[in-house]
Amino acid sequence: MAAHELAHAQIRVVRRYQSQRRPELRDSGQLEQVFLNLIINACHAMPEGGMLTIETQYVPREQEAGEIAVRITDTGTGIKPEHLPHIFEPFFTTKGRSSDSKHAGTGLGLSVSQGIVAAHGGSLCVESRLGVGTTFELWLSSTDAFAAPPEKTPGAPAARTSEIRARGLRALLAEDEAPIRDAIASILEEEGYTVVAVDDATMAVAKLKQEDFDVVVTDLIMPGGGRKVLAAANHYRPHARVVLITGMLPSDIGEQMGDLGADAVIHKPFQIDDVLVALEKILAVTAE
Repeated sequence: MAAHELAHAQIRVVRRYQSQRRPELRDSGQLEQVFLNLIINACHAMPEGGMLTIETQYVPREQEAGEIAVRITDTGTGIKPEHLPHIFEPFFTTKGRSSDSKHAGTGLGLSVSQGIVAAHGGSLCVESRLGVGTTFELWLSSTDAFAAPPEKTPGAPAARTSEIRARGLRALLAEDEAPIRDAIASILEEEGYTVVAVDDATMAVAKLKQEDFDVVVTDLIMPGGGRKVLAAANHYRPHARVVLITGMLPSDIGEQMGDLGADAVIHKPFQIDDVLVALEKILAVTAE
């Protein structure tokens, strides 16, 4: 999911996976968000490029199943010593502190990540040196089971049906949270979509006026307001299928679906694959 941004930032990824043991999982989607957040943060810490190292290690414990350690290390700018004690505090951020910062932050990513890891019975800690880099270390309890390598099916088709259908389709993605925007853009591109990604409603409306799109994916709460994007999509590109991302409860948004002009709604928190599922459903209806 982060491959596109890492490649664009000229970051080399080194993988050192020493363990195939399974961690104890309660919600794999939430842990996926944790790793994605840590990887994107590392990417932003290396504006001139660098190396990202991801390591896994099994640590046995007496009379216990043991633990799995995951380390994500960058060769970036590092974190100031006075900031380290606050790095997991809600709304604390070192992003966007300077006028030339390209990656403004809400200060919630690491706080939420630590909460998810704690809910899995694990821990998340950090070490950093200015000008050298940063390492986030995540510990999770291990089961006794081993992760088997994925099976390869002889003669499997090279592309999924949905991927073939998506070839040639153009998608407009309007999302102000960079990690979410980059993850959705990456998975849509892998499925064959041509993606135009923007981070505010004004730019999204301008794109809808100028260019044709088959699909529009937009957040409801974003700079300029997602409702403007929905209105512009319905006005300028009425044939486009629209997917709305929102933190509103299903009971609150359900009655507004028709008025908003959305073909599908994805409620936060969600997994990135939920976007593909929603698109496949509405595109299948269109094809019929």
